[in-house]
Amino acid sequence: MSNVIGYLQSVIELYTGCSILVTSDFNFECQKGNVGYDIFSEFMEEHGLLCCDDLELSATGYIYHHDALGRTSWLDHMFVDYFVNIFSVNWLAIFNRDSSLL
Repeated sequence: MSNVIGYLQSVIELYTGCSILVTSDFNFECQKGNVGYDIFSEFMEEHGLLCCDDLELSATGYIYHHDALGRTSWLDHMFVDYFVNIFSVNWLAIFNRDSSLL
């Protein structure tokens, strides 16, 4: 996670004054107590980033589903700075495509 944060920090410093939008497969769920999220949340606070998971309106509620285990998880996230979230992001949708299950 420190490599990812270091890279993001370098891009932010290179483009000072620009709005921030980060979207990726983070391999963590956005919940306190999750090590990846706890580390990344410090970076989020430092740069005024908000998680957009609550804007997901399709009611899917997960990104990954394991049929045999009956488990789901949400590992792909979009984080934006306060101004982008307030003025630009209205909703977020998850599209269930079987073709991604290769």
